[in-house]
Amino acid sequence: MKTSRHLAASLLVEIEGHRQTLDRLLEHYAGRIEKLDHRERALFHNLVYGVLRWQAKLDWILGSYSRKPLAKLDVGVRVALRLGLFQLLFLDRVPASAAVNTSVDIAKSLSGRWTGAYVNAILRNALRSKSGTAWPDPQKDPVAHLAAVQSMPAWLIRRWIGRFGFGATERLCQALNRVPPIVLRANRLKGDRRKIIQSLRPHVKQIEPSKAAPDGIVLRGPKCALSDLPGFEQGLFQVQAEASQLVAHLLRPAPQMKVWDACAGLGTKACQMAAMMQDKGQILASDKNRPRLEALDRETRRLGITSIKSRAIDLLAFSGNPFEDGFDRILLDAPCSALGVIQQNPDVKWSASRDKLAANAKRQLEMLRRVSGFLKPGGILVYAVCSFEPEETVEVIERFLKTNAKFDIYRPRDFPWLPSAITPAGFLQILPHEQAMSGFFAAALRHRT
Repeated sequence: MKTSRHLAASLLVEIEGHRQTLDRLLEHYAGRIEKLDHRERALFHNLVYGVLRWQAKLDWILGSYSRKPLAKLDVGVRVALRLGLFQLLFLDRVPASAAVNTSVDIAKSLSGRWTGAYVNAILRNALRSKSGTAWPDPQKDPVAHLAAVQSMPAWLIRRWIGRFGFGATERLCQALNRVPPIVLRANRLKGDRRKIIQSLRPHVKQIEPSKAAPDGIVLRGPKCALSDLPGFEQGLFQVQAEASQLVAHLLRPAPQMKVWDACAGLGTKACQMAAMMQDKGQILASDKNRPRLEALDRETRRLGITSIKSRAIDLLAFSGNPFEDGFDRILLDAPCSALGVIQQNPDVKWSASRDKLAANAKRQLEMLRRVSGFLKPGGILVYAVCSFEPEETVEVIERFLKTNAKFDIYRPRDFPWLPSAITPAGFLQILPHEQAMSGFFAAALRHRT
């Protein structure tokens, strides 16, 4: 059986080709990951997320010791070098000899025996001069400096400096590079948040109620798998990020309403809305991915929800009217770049691009136009993305409103949970360096009667 380091290397090689997202690959590797013991499993996740989070920084350091450009090295050698250096720099409990020797073994297994000596030499040189790296001058080249030190693509740094300035961009990068806490949402259909926190306290290192999300529970250092925590099987809570939890409060679903979660995915927001509606009413949760809907159905059973019905729908492919009548509320949590959730998905910063942002915006606008036709007069539609890039957020809304005169922006009269995140235009805009949570955008649109 492969060790955690070898398994991490295999996954990182696949990520390098951008053929699959980290989430999808973790699903694919789930069987092999489960065979690792608890300690090795923790190391596997630490290595995968850590290398992806600090990839550009690791490459800058490695580049100063390699005569050959890293981009021209075999992918297996690059991955072995990053894994070794990450352990040397960030994992104090891993002996240097173990970090170097296993990286040599990984390089040999992935790229040939001759690569072992090369990897050994580079890592030994880096070990001897850990603090001797010369970084780009922030005064002469602020983009290169932040790209290297904060491990971000230069094109993103350039656009963020233009939008936020150098200091705020540095804070944004620091926020996106922090290891995020685990956030749960108390299932108000089954339990009280305060009591759930009390029952979980002995099983985690740190736990507290969210200051922003009324049902949120923030924890760090679980002493067992989340599925083994007390209350999980009984459906007392569900994993859901704080920013994600706030979106449903902008939609404000109520009992007896008919609601459509048009891009439901795994259904966390649909389940949250069911709880807010006291499981009274109708929620249609649709997605084009049938395995996700199957997972959603399992989750609704665990949480004790009966008001959600799932249905496979491709928003960009259906024709005609697939519904008997309209909806009081519609949530379009549209597929996006996910640049707001780099903390949880560090791979997205290496796969995103300007062209993809433009392509996303085109699809998002078409989805918004399609679902808006099923909103009842007086109803509310919320468009949401886990991104703060203008192409995917305000520009989509502006383009939609130009050609849809029956809609206007629904500005919440009060939003006590996170008032600092409501913009003058009435949008929910969460920035990681300002609100200390994932980046998110949501706009509520009202169908005028």
